[in-house]
Amino acid sequence: MPKIFFRKSYNSGIEKKCFFYLTNAYAVYKLLISRLSCEEKRNENKKKERKMAEKKVTGYCVKCRAKSEFKNSKEVKMKNGRPALKGTCAKCGTGMYRILSAKKK
Repeated sequence: MPKIFFRKSYNSGIEKKCFFYLTNAYAVYKLLISRLSCEEKRNENKKKERKMAEKKVTGYCVKCRAKSEFKNSKEVKMKNGRPALKGTCAKCGTGMYRILSAKKK
């Protein structure tokens, strides 16, 4: 629901209506922009997932005690900002985690 700010004095009813429509138009504009940015983020995430599916990424499985491929891998961000891969082992299904190199700006 958009916030509507009312001024104390209006010269006419037309001025009040114009102010109301402008605030509503701005709220609708903000809503559309936020939806577009959400869609762009989803598209970027899908592209990353496709790239990860194309690449055969390996990591060390603690249970198997060997290197194995990731299954259902996702790129996540750790608390300190570094990227990492999270997924499961293709052989035994145990959770795996691989820290990636920091991206250079």
